[in-house]
Amino acid sequence: MDYERPNVETIKCVVVGDNAVGKTRLICARACNTTLTQYQLLATHVPTVWAIDQYRVCQE
Repeated sequence: MDYERPNVETIKCVVVGDNAVGKTRLICARACNTTLTQYQLLATHVPTVWAIDQYRVCQE
């Protein structure tokens, strides 16, 4: 807990969406409290692919 800013809460947010819909742009805009142009994003963004799968295993 941050005692200097007691009204601030840390949260975890998972952004899911199709390719090229603006997930990174949304995150960058929120983090920087501004809107970024396409050029600004492409100049600094390194594409990353995450694959998270969950499987259920039935053990007898």
